[in-house]
Amino acid sequence: MSDQPEATWVPPKPPSPEELRSDAHEVLARIDEDREIVRLIGEGWSDEQIGEHLSVDPKDCAYFRRQLAKGEEIRPIKPYELGLRRYVGQLSTEDMMTQLRTWPYTFGQHHWD
Repeated sequence: MSDQPEATWVPPKPPSPEELRSDAHEVLARIDEDREIVRLIGEGWSDEQIGEHLSVDPKDCAYFRRQLAKGEEIRPIKPYELGLRRYVGQLSTEDMMTQLRTWPYTFGQHHWD
């Protein structure tokens, strides 16, 4: 046994609104950059041209190109993104709610064996 007192768990400090906004901006910047890569691929740009233009790794562009060739959708809009855009002021509450009200919601299925 140790003579030291037992450590107690202290919950982490919640992030400030400024930290949350900064995180939201970072996530949205990545989403927007990925969509711009896809747009430029669609316009016929090479991976190297896109990499140089956007200061991204051409390997990332090549990855997106392969995913698109497989029929994968890159960065589809999701309710989470709408919430982030509303939070940082890129989308009004009314516009967000209009989109969410018409969202094609589905219910998950459980397959019990």
